[in-house]
Amino acid sequence: MNSLIFEQVFQQKEDFLPILLLADDGPHLENYLENGDLFTLSLKNGKTVACAVVIKKQKILLKLRISR
Repeated sequence: MNSLIFEQVFQQKEDFLPILLLADDGPHLENYLENGDLFTLSLKNGKTVACAVVIKKQKILLKLRISR
């Protein structure tokens, strides 16, 4: 059984575009890659089997005013 390695990628994220494009070929993908965090799941032999880009959403504070 192969061991899996989960890690965050900080440099050369573009190298993973071919894998990411299998799931989403939209024009926004490169923007997500530039601004998001990229994580990979690889086999012990170095072959990447999965990628995920995590996008940070802006936190918004909403106030609800109830008048009586």
